[in-house]
Amino acid sequence: MTFHRKRIHIIFPYSLNGSPLERVSSVKDLGIYLTPSLSFEHHINITVGKALKVLGFIKRNTSLFTSSTCLRSLYFSLVRSILEYGIVVWHPYLAKDQLRLERVQNRFLSYAAFLLKIVHPPPAP
Repeated sequence: MTFHRKRIHIIFPYSLNGSPLERVSSVKDLGIYLTPSLSFEHHINITVGKALKVLGFIKRNTSLFTSSTCLRSLYFSLVRSILEYGIVVWHPYLAKDQLRLERVQNRFLSYAAFLLKIVHPPPAP
């Protein structure tokens, strides 16, 4: 993989002991997906998907919970830890990426408000 920030980049054929190395479009290093254009959109897509899956698991298994502290602890330990892992490296600077991450939190808040019978305004579109 060659990292670049230009529209047209130089493709150099890398080899190891005379054997050509295969080009890849993304690589996972320490849990963070890197792409040649140094965009973290692929990583954010995977992270949001993972967080929503875990949030779905929480929603399916906590329908009888009445403790806000317990729900909050589950959210922080299971969902938010996924969303915040390595954020120093891939911090989202585009508004669309920030909104996608915030939607996970808004879904949890809506669910917690419904479960605990708290009046909660709907999130902004």
